[in-house]
Amino acid sequence: MSAELSIGAPRDERELAAFVEIACESLGVPPTDEYDWPQKCGPENLRLARRGGQVLGGLGLLHFGQWFGGRSVPMTGVSLVAVAPQHRSSGVAGALLRSALAEMRDAGTPLSGLYPATQPVYRKAGFEQAGVRTQYGVTLDRLDIRDRELGVRAFEPSERARIRTVQRTFAQRSNGLLDRIEWNWNRVEEPRHGTAYGYIFGDPGEVESYLFFTQRKHESFGYDLFATDVVALTPRAVRRIWTFLADHRSVAGKFQFCGAPADPMLYALTEQSYEIELRIDWMSRIVDVRAALEARGYPAGVATKLHLDVYDDVLEQNTGKFVLDVCEKKGRARPGGRGDLRVDIRGLATLYTGHLSARELLATDRVSGTDAAIEAASAIFAGPSPWLSENY
Repeated sequence: MSAELSIGAPRDERELAAFVEIACESLGVPPTDEYDWPQKCGPENLRLARRGGQVLGGLGLLHFGQWFGGRSVPMTGVSLVAVAPQHRSSGVAGALLRSALAEMRDAGTPLSGLYPATQPVYRKAGFEQAGVRTQYGVTLDRLDIRDRELGVRAFEPSERARIRTVQRTFAQRSNGLLDRIEWNWNRVEEPRHGTAYGYIFGDPGEVESYLFFTQRKHESFGYDLFATDVVALTPRAVRRIWTFLADHRSVAGKFQFCGAPADPMLYALTEQSYEIELRIDWMSRIVDVRAALEARGYPAGVATKLHLDVYDDVLEQNTGKFVLDVCEKKGRARPGGRGDLRVDIRGLATLYTGHLSARELLATDRVSGTDAAIEAASAIFAGPSPWLSENY
């Protein structure tokens, strides 16, 4: 009989090095490259699976918030899931995920999320598609916006607090964006590949928008600009960013950035001079149904009750009936009720983020219920389409 699988944080530098080697092979990072993601994540945030003293794989846990309905919901992001090739398809990844979810539940974390390299293993653990990350490419020599009303200045660390306030305001208006931790901001200002250049747009002492970008060199002459972060709060700020980018057209081919599914930055363009270069669905998981329902915000003007009947085949504590009472943009949840809307934990994740409405989910096997419950759920979870601007 094989030794029992144990899961926990790295016990020593040897185990950490073993996991880094597995991660490099899994992600296609050459061993000669310096790969410091696990160290930057923090060894205390890694969970390794081992058997008989041998590390078989692991994952990282990052603790953010995620904005829904104008409120930040505590969320643990699952990242860097890697299993040694000879131990794949043997239940190691599933065991890591179940252990991580149990840990999150014990810690009182309502929500989890991840970017899937493959969906089945995560769906089995209760995750489901819940939003998108979309990368656009804008051809700079086709930009005809010329608006220099706002001033432009290079980013200085002394203005770090100002731009973080602007980003938080921007994120609250959307669904799905991260309530960032220092780890996220480090990736904006100090990306792994290339140097980030930062600029602020606004009147002296004010910030209406900002932009951080790297240069991605062409094989011959020139480069493309890739945004590690771009935020604009006003129409004139949007126009000023496009003007600033157009001024790079003599040497830069295009501007690449991750934006909303229907992004106001693109709405400002005279022509559709952009392409969708990448679109990936990220996944969410409701870890604690009651806590998650009470943590997010809800649309103004919606006052109703929703009677839920939830089934969770992994975290059994979530299985049962709940009543969600929504009023004044807040929700209160309690056990009990009629169970008018029947939903499994995967469908609830998709509904919760607003990725699909209850009406749309009727075309799947995730949701069923009375007409009144479907209408109530569609109203309660309505809002901007959920999206993320960054990977984790």
